[in-house]
Amino acid sequence: MKTKLQKVREGIAAALLGKTPEQLEEEQRQDAVKSAVDDYLTRHPDWKPTTAPAVAPVTSKKKKANRIKKSLGAGAFTPHVMDEEALRRAREAARAFQAADPDRYGDIIHQLQK
Repeated sequence: MKTKLQKVREGIAAALLGKTPEQLEEEQRQDAVKSAVDDYLTRHPDWKPTTAPAVAPVTSKKKKANRIKKSLGAGAFTPHVMDEEALRRAREAARAFQAADPDRYGDIIHQLQK
């Protein structure tokens, strides 16, 4: 947490450079990151960036589902369980709606049969 004095000092320093305090702070962050990267590269001259992706792409839907389950953690994924009786009742109700007003609800039966 910055004190008012620190905020005023940073505001004056930014104004002298013709920038806003946020711009100056962002530049300082970027300079710190660049300095850290340069320091690392100096200490590890043999380091080369990898060209391989961090995670191999998955082509199989089953493997993709398993990867997602693992990333979510244990107990985060519960498979969908369909109640056949409730589905049958819903279809009967839709047929009753359609029979009562075929012009308005004529497309419901076609959607349910797909």
